[in-house]
Amino acid sequence: MRATSEISGTAQRVFRDHSDQDVLQVRFALDTQSARLAAKAADAKVIEKLRTLLIQRSEAWEARDYPAWAQADWKFRLEVARASGVPLMSEIYESFGDVFHGTKMVQRLSDGFDGCLHEGHESLVDAIQAGDPEAAARTVIKNLDYCMSWMP
Repeated sequence: MRATSEISGTAQRVFRDHSDQDVLQVRFALDTQSARLAAKAADAKVIEKLRTLLIQRSEAWEARDYPAWAQADWKFRLEVARASGVPLMSEIYESFGDVFHGTKMVQRLSDGFDGCLHEGHESLVDAIQAGDPEAAARTVIKNLDYCMSWMP
């Protein structure tokens, strides 16, 4: 657990020292690789859990409950990292939690931003379920490109 705490401490320093764009660039690396690996390793139970989290995320967005939306979105992303089958991947991802879904990621509060974009979410789960690593990575990239386009 000490290693996770040290990684988390480093993540918090990175968060303070780098821009939202920098954070998203790191997510391009971690999210796409997690998605690729999850498409090879995820089972039906994981797929069901991911779909349940997406329902929670959508309901929170529709209710304009942004903290609940961010939490469901975070749990979804973390579950994809866990589904990669690489414990270190999910440990690293989890250590960046406050950075990846923290208040600094302001695009979600912009008027017109779609917090329930199909790309990188439902389409990601479809690709994982189909066992298609490259489709999984492509959908994550489309989602993160969309988020990047909303950065101030």
